[in-house]
Amino acid sequence: MWFSRRLRLKTTLLSLLVPSVLALLIFDSWSDYETLHRTTDSAYDRALLGPALALSNSVRQRADGSFVLDAPQLALAMLESAPGQRIYFRVTMLGHPPQPQVLPDGEVVAAHADGRPPVEVAGMRDLPGPAAWPVGIEPVFYSSIYRGDPVRVVAISRPLDYPGEGGRHLTVQVAESTSGRSQLQSDAWNNKLSRNLVIIIVMVALLLIGVYWTLLPLARLRAEVRTRAADDLNPLDPNKVPHEIVPLVQAVNHHVQRLRDVLDAQSQFLVDASHQLRTPLAIMRTQVEYALREPGTPRTRSSLQAILSQLERSGRLTAQLLSLAHASHARLETAAQRIDVRKLAHEITLDHLPLAHARRQDLGWDDASTHESLWVMGLETALLEALSNVIHNAICYTPCEGRITVSVHAAGHEAVINVRDTGPGIEPALRGKVFERFRRGNGQAGEGAGLGLAIAREFVILNGGRIELWDGDRNSQGGKGLSVCLYLPLVREG
Repeated sequence: MWFSRRLRLKTTLLSLLVPSVLALLIFDSWSDYETLHRTTDSAYDRALLGPALALSNSVRQRADGSFVLDAPQLALAMLESAPGQRIYFRVTMLGHPPQPQVLPDGEVVAAHADGRPPVEVAGMRDLPGPAAWPVGIEPVFYSSIYRGDPVRVVAISRPLDYPGEGGRHLTVQVAESTSGRSQLQSDAWNNKLSRNLVIIIVMVALLLIGVYWTLLPLARLRAEVRTRAADDLNPLDPNKVPHEIVPLVQAVNHHVQRLRDVLDAQSQFLVDASHQLRTPLAIMRTQVEYALREPGTPRTRSSLQAILSQLERSGRLTAQLLSLAHASHARLETAAQRIDVRKLAHEITLDHLPLAHARRQDLGWDDASTHESLWVMGLETALLEALSNVIHNAICYTPCEGRITVSVHAAGHEAVINVRDTGPGIEPALRGKVFERFRRGNGQAGEGAGLGLAIAREFVILNGGRIELWDGDRNSQGGKGLSVCLYLPLVREG
């Protein structure tokens, strides 16, 4: 159903505001149109009434009893037709009260009520009369058609006070073609419509800008949330959003804080558990080493050697879990410093030489590596832990007589630490999965717990870098080992 779809906030606001504003403007335009017509009609009607009154006061009786129109020059000037505007008039003497009568041809005339016929004094005798002749001093305005020309007519009537004319009324009609007022109304309406169209366009544009401008803080908030790192659980700033959005930001911050508390509790449990395991494991290792120094049967000594090997593996796993907990909750900005990664990598390589020699492996430093310092900004302990896990991982999975090579060089704006070996390698399709915790590549056996690369990635990401896996050196089986590359952004000297 249409109402079950998720509506966008912008679409909802615009669908409510734009039609409402358009409806109000249309209603306002219609109201202006009606007012315009009433105003112009009233003005033109008042203009018609002037010459009608002048004609009504210009009729005089001659000595022979006939009536003649003796209009002043001003009244005659008002009756002159202008271009596009035609003036008609009619002056008639009627009985009282005048009654309309429809002739066979459809013309409306006034019937005489006193038995005497109407007397045409002046003007157009065929000028149509009103449906009801005026009685009293109030004029009657009406619209009609005269000789195919739409006209607006005013009719006035006044009683005659001449001798022998008792009960008779003088009626005056003045008509004007409506083309002039229609043209004026049309021009005024077109101007008004043009202004209203401009207003509508401006209002809609302002609504669009207003809605998008109002919702811009939400877009910035969305961008801020999307660009955050996965482990960034800092609260959002409620001062950067409108007042109405503050409760939503506060609710999100509250939820993030609860999530942060849960993660902190889990991390603390992991740290506590690792610390608690270290002591009994160290005690057990000491006891096993003491037992190995005592005389015993070969089977007993073999069992003790197996126990010692498992204790060493458990100790390594405990240390890795503790490192992983620190990597998950460390913050780069707390203690970032300039680090010479070439020097750091060389020192870590030297530290792992005894372990590699014990396994009869060739762990070496690439002489082609740069001798210049390569500076990065980060946590030295994090980089040390990351590179240590990568080298230790290579030692664990590279067979005896194998070769492990460490090198450092610059590539563009990045420092690249490369650890390549002649071990079994990892198929390209599985390289993305080995960064998962407790996951080994190709399912091969080894002394590791599947945490080395996961820990290395956590610490490298913490320092703003990335880690990638490539093909390593060729091994004794004809395949290729693994090459682990750590990319870290360089910083300028000084």
